[in-house]
Amino acid sequence: VIVGGGEDTEWLKNKAKKLKLTNYSFEGVQNPLAYYKRALIFVMTSACEGLPMTLLEAQQMGAVPVVFDSFTSLHDLIEHNTNGIIIKKKDIKKYSESLVELMQNQEKRERLAKNGLESCKKFSPENIVKQWQKLFDEMTIK
Repeated sequence: VIVGGGEDTEWLKNKAKKLKLTNYSFEGVQNPLAYYKRALIFVMTSACEGLPMTLLEAQQMGAVPVVFDSFTSLHDLIEHNTNGIIIKKKDIKKYSESLVELMQNQEKRERLAKNGLESCKKFSPENIVKQWQKLFDEMTIK
C-alpha cells in the first residue's frame, strides 16, 4: 500500500505493471492515520529527510520502520535492531532481505514495535515541555 504522491508516482505505477505485480495499491495523498493503524512495517526509502514526522507517526502506531541510512536525524529516532531497522544507503538487497525477515519473524517484529512505542515517549508533550522548562531555568539569571 503506497500512500502519498510525488514526482515518481507514475514511474512507480509503470514499474509495477512492467513487473506484473498484483498485490499493491497506490492510494494517493490521504490522511495516514488509518494506514498507520493497520501497518506492521513502515517502509521509508527517502534519499534525504529533515525530521521525518511520518516515521515517528508510524512508530507511535506500532509499525516497525525500515529506513535507509540517508539522513542524519535518523539516528536520533532509530537504533538499529532495537526500535527499527537501518540499512546502509542504497543497499537494496539488504533492504529487501530485512523486509522479508520482519514479515517472517513475528517475535522480532513485535519486539521492535514495542521498543518503538517506548522510544516515542521521549517526544511526548510532557517530556518536551520538561526540556524547554529546563532550558529556561538554566537561562534564568539568579
